[in-house]
Amino acid sequence: PVLKGRLSGRALGMIKWKAQEDNLIRGHYKVPCKGNFNIEIIGLYCAYESNDINRCLIHGEKHRVTALDAMIHVASGSELEGYWRSNEVVPLYTRWQPQDCRRPNARLPRCKHHDQPELFDKYSFYTDSKIMKLYRKFDTSFAQRIKWYYTLDYSTGWNCFRDTNGKCDLCTMGASHSLRLHRFVTILLGTKKSGGVDTRYPEVVDETLVEQLELRCKNIVIGYGQHDIRYGNTSPDIFAKKIRVLLDKLRNHPRVFGRSVHYNPLGDEKLQCPPQDNRNPAWVDDYNIGLQRVYRQMGRPFIDTRFIDGPMWDSGLDWNHMHYKVELVHAAYIADQIGLLDSSPESA
Repeated sequence: PVLKGRLSGRALGMIKWKAQEDNLIRGHYKVPCKGNFNIEIIGLYCAYESNDINRCLIHGEKHRVTALDAMIHVASGSELEGYWRSNEVVPLYTRWQPQDCRRPNARLPRCKHHDQPELFDKYSFYTDSKIMKLYRKFDTSFAQRIKWYYTLDYSTGWNCFRDTNGKCDLCTMGASHSLRLHRFVTILLGTKKSGGVDTRYPEVVDETLVEQLELRCKNIVIGYGQHDIRYGNTSPDIFAKKIRVLLDKLRNHPRVFGRSVHYNPLGDEKLQCPPQDNRNPAWVDDYNIGLQRVYRQMGRPFIDTRFIDGPMWDSGLDWNHMHYKVELVHAAYIADQIGLLDSSPESA
């Protein structure tokens, strides 16, 4: 079986699973503090093969393995690079979307019963690194956030690569998830030097575009995967080969980074049988395993943000993109990893 598990309460922690020789699956977790935590374990698949595009997820009504009020006592906390914490004891349960619950039906009681995204608002990110100043500055109230959110329109908002012919400090490659990343960096750092290359699949990057990237982009962050899973039903092995080809095309650029593929909540298309959308944690994890291997073999850095978005994996309000708070931390962390915070007055 494929399981997904999370501890919640004063902090969030994900359970990592490993098959044992004695036909058992053992889970390991880390949280920053001791105490009692709510624990939820769900089943995604009874059996799983990454190339089987028609294999159905366990339905949301039946996927919880643990009791609703299941608790676990943690004897001691762990040192973590960063984590989500709350001033309240807030248990989280996996969000999933019943069928026929898109607009205008999203507010119906039967649809809202399994969808409480406001609980994720009670968690904030903590780290000892320099990204904390940026996070605290923009982690605003819900009303302020919605007003600010509309400045993120990646189709009309500022895009250094699209709107100028000059050099850009950051060029993201990918579709909406990557374009939102560069918009967050633009606003976080107050820069006009962040842009995105709007492409859905790595194989569409041709020699002309490569020449432009080499000429204009100081840092390139590659972020494909969403469309390959959703529309291409591309197996993890084939996707990894496509990224390898792209990295070879960009071999002359000195600063090319990859990032992990983002998780998506269990929206209705993922829970159809057969599924219309395979962007579930099992597929995403297989994509990321393949990406890590390719970037390591090609000698390029891979920025793994799953310690940020993993514990909040099902928080995306639109059942696709990440929660505002997650995108905020994600953008600040990537900006730091590629060196943009070293010269930014916003993070000083």
